[in-house]
Amino acid sequence: NTLNWDTALTLTFANDISLRQAEAALHQFWQAVDARLYGKAARRFGKRCQRLNFVEGDGVLSRYHFHIITLCPADRFDEVEDYCGFLRALWLERNPNNFAVSCAPIRSQQGYARYLTKRVRSDSCDALVLDSSHISAAH
Repeated sequence: NTLNWDTALTLTFANDISLRQAEAALHQFWQAVDARLYGKAARRFGKRCQRLNFVEGDGVLSRYHFHIITLCPADRFDEVEDYCGFLRALWLERNPNNFAVSCAPIRSQQGYARYLTKRVRSDSCDALVLDSSHISAAH
């Protein structure tokens, strides 16, 4: 709640893959996003988009998919819709067999937080994917 997350992104895999493969695809996707937006500064100075990635699904009854909250980089995009278009196009470019991509502005942070935690129970919840999440210490 301390950051004004403005973009909700959901990436769903069209084919059955392992959790390891899904997380690798997500990690590679964010590396490509950061590289395209920030070039060498992504590698040299750790310049990255702010994001938190959550994985849902069990790979058996439901396919793995990621719910992501991210901040539209104001230094690169004037509108969240433009950022969404960029993310959609890059995901499909890198993962052409994955058909479900949803990206939209977050209208209610509390509402989306409830959605992200809808499965939080004593026996299950979506898991935060730390390896590909990024929150700047400056925020």
